[in-house]
Amino acid sequence: MTCFISIRACPVPNDFFDELIPEEGLEAQGWRIFVQRISTPTNSIEKPDTFVSVRWLYAEFDCESQQVKEVLKVQLPELKQLLRILAGMRQTYFMESVRFSMYFEEYVHNGVRGNIHPIHIPVGLTIQNFQTKDEAGNTLFDAKIFEAEQAEKRRLAAKNDLKIQASRNLKFLSDPHFRRAWESYNLAMGSDEHAIGHLYDVREAASEKFADARKVLGFSKNQWRDFGLLFNDNPVYGGRHNGKHPHPLRPMSDREKSEALKFTHRLLEAFASQLESEEPKQS
Repeated sequence: MTCFISIRACPVPNDFFDELIPEEGLEAQGWRIFVQRISTPTNSIEKPDTFVSVRWLYAEFDCESQQVKEVLKVQLPELKQLLRILAGMRQTYFMESVRFSMYFEEYVHNGVRGNIHPIHIPVGLTIQNFQTKDEAGNTLFDAKIFEAEQAEKRRLAAKNDLKIQASRNLKFLSDPHFRRAWESYNLAMGSDEHAIGHLYDVREAASEKFADARKVLGFSKNQWRDFGLLFNDNPVYGGRHNGKHPHPLRPMSDREKSEALKFTHRLLEAFASQLESEEPKQS
């Protein structure tokens, strides 16, 4: 007898996971994750027989039939972490959020499908609006209009770069510190004004993984120190020791946000490179 938990969700935007999940699927933390295209009617009055191919995200986890709810309770946080990691990887190239228009939690026992929970619509994952300005105050980069203003050629190039980068990063999802770093990056993209504080967690995850992470990952003392000072010594939203500051908190400046993101992007890249260098050499 076979039994497994099956979670299916329709992502919006629908191509969100295209470059992140290989055609053969992805296996991580016991979950099998894959994308399946389903032909769906458009319900158009003008063209009633028109169908479109809609992508559905599937996640499956093997379990005993009598333990479905217990296993789901334990394993669902692992799946949510994996989805946040994938979203974080995409957000390094495309500053957009993902939500699910439909979401089913089910189990499949000997080919028969049954509901665990009724259909529901979760909140989804959102992002902050990061802006970069020059000294004259002119906006050089605005996350919310980034997608709308990109030329198609540039977008396709970014999608190709994302596919290459994701293919490399997915090899290291067995490392809990690497998972934590990417999950924290995604959480830092949240809409709450304190969310950016999760960028510091990325550095903490690297420090837990590597002894003397600063040297191992190739950062200067000043670069490492300046990033730490921003979160540890300033009364800012997302700061780490705000209880020590008597003055009102302030938002980080656009420049501070930009520098923090640049540092974090470089750190994530160095993290993956170091894990790659530690892989056993092929003889």
